[in-house]
Amino acid sequence: MRRLVGAALILSAICGGEAVATDVNADMARFCKNEWPSDYQMEEYCRKQQLDGLRSLNARIASYKSSGGKPEVLEAILRKCGEDWYNATAQTNDYQMWDYCVKQQVEAAKRMGY
Repeated sequence: MRRLVGAALILSAICGGEAVATDVNADMARFCKNEWPSDYQMEEYCRKQQLDGLRSLNARIASYKSSGGKPEVLEAILRKCGEDWYNATAQTNDYQMWDYCVKQQVEAAKRMGY
């Protein structure tokens, strides 16, 4: 059920929309609470990093699309990275690492001419 957030982001990116993050959502809060139980300072820092990661991911998606990148390549990259950085315990994605993974995959795809 929680994978719907990631799936919605992927679908939105491919269909031309953009999931805009303006505040920490429940998934981010749950992820950070799970990562940093009883360490409120680190949980707060984690929430900021997750929000920044989602915003960066959205910008990266928009940049790839505006540069004429192939939608099927973007879809494959988003799916792979979303699955790689899904936290089953918290039942949500690690948005910061998802963004980093997409960055690395997009750069590799471009170098190979995709």
